[in-house]
Order: sequence, then C-alpha cells, then structure tokens
Amino acid sequence: MLKVCTNASARLQNSQNITEWKYECGNLKFSIEGTVSGTIPQQISFVEIFFNISTIGVFSNDDVCRNPLSELNFDVELEGFRELEDKIDNYFASWHLDKNIKSTQTSYIHPEYHLTFGGNRLEGKGVDNFGSILILSSPRIAYPPMDVILGIDFILQNYFPYEKISKILDESRYKEIVLNSQQRLWKPYYSALSSGGNSLSYTTFKQGFEHFNLNPHISQA
Repeated sequence: MLKVCTNASARLQNSQNITEWKYECGNLKFSIEGTVSGTIPQQISFVEIFFNISTIGVFSNDDVCRNPLSELNFDVELEGFRELEDKIDNYFASWHLDKNIKSTQTSYIHPEYHLTFGGNRLEGKGVDNFGSILILSSPRIAYPPMDVILGIDFILQNYFPYEKISKILDESRYKEIVLNSQQRLWKPYYSALSSGGNSLSYTTFKQGFEHFNLNPHISQA
C-alpha cells in the first residue's frame, strides 16, 4: 500500500501540466479477514473493500486560497460475507464523496464536498439485497476533499484495527506522503472554513480541542 501511495505522489510531482493534475484509480482492493466487529448483521467473517476515484486538481503557487479540486468522483464499496451452515450470504455498503456541481439545481443542502452513504454504486445492487433497511441520499455530511492517497488512508484508518496497520502508519515516508496531500487539499479547505470566524482570534486551545483531536486524520508528521 505504501508503494501505491508513493507512485501516486510521484505522479503528481512529475506532472508536466503546470495548471492542473488528474488521474483515475479503479477497483483498488482491500481485504479484511477474520471476524469483523460491530457489523449488522453479526458474524461477518470477511470483508472486501473496493476504492474508485477520478479527480482533477489545481496547482496553486500563489497566496490565493482556492478550491483544490475542479472535479471529484470518489466511491468506497464494501461487500461482507457471512458463512451459514449451508450457504454464504453477502451484504453490501457504499460511501460516496462528492463535489457539488454548481450548475445543477438542488432541492436539499449541498456542502461543497460531502460524504453520503449509498449512492449509485449501492443502487446498482438492487432493492432485493437490503431487506428492511431504509437508505437515503441525506444527510450529505460535510467532509474535506480527498485524493487517492487520502482515500487509502481513510480506508485504512476506518476499517482496519490499529494493530494491523500501525507499521505503515508509523512509516516516515507514508506520513510525509499523507501530509503532502493534506497540505495540498486540506489546508485551503480548512483555511476557507476558519475564515468565517476571523473575529474570534484564539491563541490558546483547550486540551482535547486541538485540530488533531477534532479531525484525527490530520497528520502530525
């Protein structure tokens, strides 16, 4: 996985286009073996995660706080398996990180970047697969933009126990790559958010309310 991150980082750094960068990554697969805790239904013994992303980003070398991405399609699909006496049942889930399209008329609140459960990937599985569960496109949860590197980190830290991923998370090169993506995508995002509170200039933050506690994904490398 570190190799994937390194290759993605190198591709961005070596881009010949001085105004934008772009790529697609299809069906990057992660596997979780053994009993997975906290699942509904219970006794899921194996989970496969498929990550798909296509994005176009903007290089920014000036002091203007600008939107780091012009296009983003980001999907995380999960398929879990439960072994019964005479068969194996499979179950589905999907998360979609979207960028708001300004030209599209919307009926509900649409943060610029938003995370939703479901989406087209889940709809494609068909209604017969979900029993009594109700799946809506809302709420659209405001979430910072992600590229393939931050997407991989998102999957690792949300679906794999720390004891299984601590080695890669502690790898200095991995931390550097994640931090570079956060600087490129999250710095302008959070700077724009914080600009709404410029009248409140805090210099001291209560222990436990620091930025890395509010968003534990933020690298401290």
